[in-house]
Amino acid sequence: MQATTTTATTSGTTVTPVAATTAATIATPTQRITTAINKALRRNPGSGPGGPGGPGGPGGPAAQGANPLAVVPQAADVRLMGSLPAIFLGNRAEAEHFINGVQAYIQLNREVPGFTSPMKKIALVLTLMQGDKVADWANDIGQALDELDPTTDNIPALWTTFLEEFREQYLDTQAADQACTELESLTMKMPYIDEYISKFEDLCRKSNYMTGNSEVTYMFLKGLPKSLLEDILKAPQAVDYPATKERAIQATRTQQLLQNIL
Repeated sequence: MQATTTTATTSGTTVTPVAATTAATIATPTQRITTAINKALRRNPGSGPGGPGGPGGPGGPAAQGANPLAVVPQAADVRLMGSLPAIFLGNRAEAEHFINGVQAYIQLNREVPGFTSPMKKIALVLTLMQGDKVADWANDIGQALDELDPTTDNIPALWTTFLEEFREQYLDTQAADQACTELESLTMKMPYIDEYISKFEDLCRKSNYMTGNSEVTYMFLKGLPKSLLEDILKAPQAVDYPATKERAIQATRTQQLLQNIL
């Protein structure tokens, strides 16, 4: 039987199904996936792929074959996969790569018993930290871990707090500023548009820029050769960064083709 809500009006009482009032606010699995990816890649909502014909859009790859919304069941026989990152010795330049590698390893093996335990994840990281530069900090964190109760304190917030403490202790505090400086002076060398895009987006990520805003689009255009800008900026103008990027790719290909013909 369908649940209902009752709303008073000036002319009487209106009965509205609860499902009708809540369905619009419940995100679908596809929407949750898109939101999570956009957040992780620092994109403004709606600026990533997934439109008509794109991945997950009507006519795109996800529209064919298996049901894209079917939940994949967990494997019955789960074994460790992948390789652990190299031992971390305290080099700040390697800290982000190290902790990201650990998180990727844990994510890959999340179905292995024990790999969802925040305490075990922290212990795993500590075993990969060796040498004089990290010994004292790792020992202090280990002592803090020993004082916690696994029955009450082994919660997701513990892992989140540990990651924050690790980044505060070891990540290069000047990395974002250095990436911003490099981004300001980045230029494309013809015809290497793919390399330019890859470097540009990597620097945006390190600078904590959202790749969907107008400032990022302007910086992207500023680094392109003038010979491409006329084609890229012709009417109708691209509405966002992904569209501008696609125009830059097409303009580069067109110029290469003309050079080969003429």
